[in-house]
Amino acid sequence: MAKKSIIDEAKELLSSWKSEIEEKDGDILERKRKRDEENEKLNEELKNQFKTVTEDINEKGKKAIELFNEEFKEFSKTVKEGTASLYKKAEIEKHAEQL
Repeated sequence: MAKKSIIDEAKELLSSWKSEIEEKDGDILERKRKRDEENEKLNEELKNQFKTVTEDINEKGKKAIELFNEEFKEFSKTVKEGTASLYKKAEIEKHAEQL
Protein backbone atom coordinates (compact mmCIF):
# COMPACT_ATOMS: atom_id res chain seq x y z
CA MET A 1 0.00 0.00 0.00
CA ALA A 2 1.34 3.36 -0.99
CA LYS A 3 1.66 6.00 1.64
CA LYS A 4 -0.29 9.18 1.10
CA SER A 5 1.66 12.34 0.84
CA ILE A 6 1.17 15.05 3.39
CA ILE A 7 -0.45 17.22 0.73
CA ASP A 8 -3.01 14.51 -0.09
CA GLU A 9 -3.81 14.03 3.60
CA ALA A 10 -4.20 17.79 4.03
CA LYS A 11 -6.53 17.94 1.00
CA GLU A 12 -8.67 15.12 2.44
CA LEU A 13 -8.79 16.80 5.83
CA LEU A 14 -9.76 20.16 4.32
CA SER A 15 -12.34 18.44 2.12
CA SER A 16 -13.92 16.73 5.12
CA TRP A 17 -13.99 20.01 7.05
CA LYS A 18 -15.57 21.72 4.06
CA SER A 19 -18.24 19.02 3.87
CA GLU A 20 -19.00 19.32 7.60
CA ILE A 21 -19.22 23.10 7.38
CA GLU A 22 -21.50 22.97 4.33
CA GLU A 23 -23.73 20.44 6.09
CA LYS A 24 -23.93 22.58 9.23
CA ASP A 25 -24.53 25.73 7.18
CA GLY A 26 -27.27 23.92 5.28
CA ASP A 27 -28.96 22.99 8.56
CA ILE A 28 -28.60 26.53 9.85
CA LEU A 29 -30.01 28.01 6.65
CA GLU A 30 -32.93 25.55 6.71
CA ARG A 31 -33.76 26.46 10.32
CA LYS A 32 -33.51 30.16 9.44
CA ARG A 33 -35.85 29.69 6.47
CA LYS A 34 -38.38 27.88 8.68
CA ARG A 35 -38.15 30.61 11.34
CA ASP A 36 -38.65 33.28 8.68
CA GLU A 37 -41.74 31.47 7.36
CA GLU A 38 -43.17 31.14 10.89
CA ASN A 39 -42.42 34.79 11.62
CA GLU A 40 -44.10 35.87 8.39
CA LYS A 41 -47.22 33.85 9.26
CA LEU A 42 -47.25 35.33 12.76
CA ASN A 43 -46.78 38.82 11.33
CA GLU A 44 -49.75 38.36 8.98
CA GLU A 45 -51.88 36.99 11.83
CA LEU A 46 -50.99 39.96 14.04
CA LYS A 47 -51.76 42.39 11.21
CA ASN A 48 -55.18 40.79 10.77
CA GLN A 49 -55.87 40.92 14.51
CA PHE A 50 -54.75 44.56 14.66
CA LYS A 51 -57.02 45.40 11.73
CA THR A 52 -59.97 43.69 13.44
CA VAL A 53 -59.34 45.46 16.75
CA THR A 54 -58.89 48.82 15.02
CA GLU A 55 -62.14 48.43 13.10
CA ASP A 56 -63.94 47.42 16.31
CA ILE A 57 -62.58 50.40 18.23
CA ASN A 58 -63.47 52.79 15.42
CA GLU A 59 -66.99 51.40 15.22
CA LYS A 60 -67.53 51.62 18.98
CA GLY A 61 -66.02 55.12 19.04
CA LYS A 62 -68.37 56.32 16.32
CA LYS A 63 -71.37 54.85 18.16
CA ALA A 64 -70.28 56.47 21.43
CA ILE A 65 -69.83 59.87 19.80
CA GLU A 66 -73.20 59.61 18.07
CA LEU A 67 -74.85 58.70 21.38
CA PHE A 68 -73.09 61.54 23.18
CA ASN A 69 -74.10 64.05 20.50
CA GLU A 70 -77.69 62.85 20.65
CA GLU A 71 -77.78 63.12 24.46
CA PHE A 72 -76.17 66.55 24.32
CA LYS A 73 -78.73 67.78 21.78
CA GLU A 74 -81.53 66.43 23.98
CA PHE A 75 -80.08 68.15 27.02
CA SER A 76 -79.60 71.42 25.13
CA LYS A 77 -83.23 71.26 24.06
CA THR A 78 -84.43 70.62 27.62
CA VAL A 79 -82.24 73.48 28.91
CA LYS A 80 -83.86 75.83 26.41
CA GLU A 81 -87.30 74.59 27.45
CA GLY A 82 -86.36 74.90 31.12
CA THR A 83 -87.02 71.25 31.94
CA ALA A 84 -83.40 70.03 32.26
CA SER A 85 -82.50 67.97 35.29
CA LEU A 86 -79.22 67.85 37.18
CA TYR A 87 -79.28 64.06 36.85
CA LYS A 88 -79.30 64.28 33.05
CA LYS A 89 -76.46 66.82 33.15
CA ALA A 90 -74.42 64.51 35.39
CA GLU A 91 -75.15 61.58 33.10
CA ILE A 92 -73.93 63.48 30.03
CA GLU A 93 -70.79 64.63 31.85
CA LYS A 94 -70.10 61.02 32.84
CA HIS A 95 -70.42 59.89 29.21
CA ALA A 96 -68.14 62.73 28.10
CA GLU A 97 -65.47 61.62 30.56
CA GLN A 98 -65.74 58.04 29.28
CA LEU A 99 -65.02 59.22 25.74
